Amino acid sequence: MIALLVTGHGNFATGICSALNLIAGENEHILAVDFEAKHNIHELEENLKAAFDTLKAVKSIVVFSDIAGGSPFKTASELKYKYLDKDIEIMAGTNLPMLIEAFMLMNVYDDAADMAKALVETGKSQVLRLELKEHKDDVAEDGI
Repeated sequence: MIALLVTGHGNFATGICSALNLIAGENEHILAVDFEAKHNIHELEENLKAAFDTLKAVKSIVVFSDIAGGSPFKTASELKYKYLDKDIEIMAGTNLPMLIEAFMLMNVYDDAADMAKALVETGKSQVLRLELKEHKDDVAEDGI
């Protein structure tokens, strides 16, 4: 089993996890750590450590963050090297389809890196722009 830890600026983590819970259901191995304006980096680090400690029974964790290079991403990346007994992957650019897919695959994958690679493709494939095209009826066609 792979646990999921979501972090990000403001209420990104709890917000996207709320949507995930609504769609897929709750799971004790999915945690959210927000980085609110009232928090400093030290508080973020302590909150992430507490989340990692809560998941101590799980060997593999995929961490989802909002922005590559942002404080939640950077802090989680630094903590990865303090938990060398765990298989931890850090991701950025998290979107809801990625999390839904991760939820469905938590019990399928054993390796966090393999799961993270698959989720990058899911995340990319779900970013699109609606394009409306004009439909022209073929008057020569006589129906069905």
